Amino acid sequence: MVLIKKQAGVSWIGTLIIIGALAITGFFVGRVGLVYFNHYQVKTIFDLLENEQSVEQRSNVEVRRFITKYFSLNSVTYIQSEDVKLEQQVGSIKVQLDYEVVKPIVGNLSFLISFSETKNLKVIF
Repeated sequence: MVLIKKQAGVSWIGTLIIIGALAITGFFVGRVGLVYFNHYQVKTIFDLLENEQSVEQRSNVEVRRFITKYFSLNSVTYIQSEDVKLEQQVGSIKVQLDYEVVKPIVGNLSFLISFSETKNLKVIF
């Protein structure tokens, strides 16, 4: 009896399906990944604000000016300085930023991504 060897592996159609799935996944990751990269820049700015050299007296105006300057330097355009909420507390300033980014993908399909950051800054008198 003669055994017929069958072809093993992925066919051309299977390969095209796999490549198509990877391309679509890469497209979505590329579009949404930029939003997360920009959020990483926002977190970095908040860390810079927290680790800034101690100032004799930090006011809300100074903190807002610092944040606006670094948003401009890092090209964070979808957040306005008015979106940053500053709350004066005893011995500290609470800096809070809640924002949403809508990223259009294709046609009417969009991603809505919410972010929230909070930092407590110590005030030295």
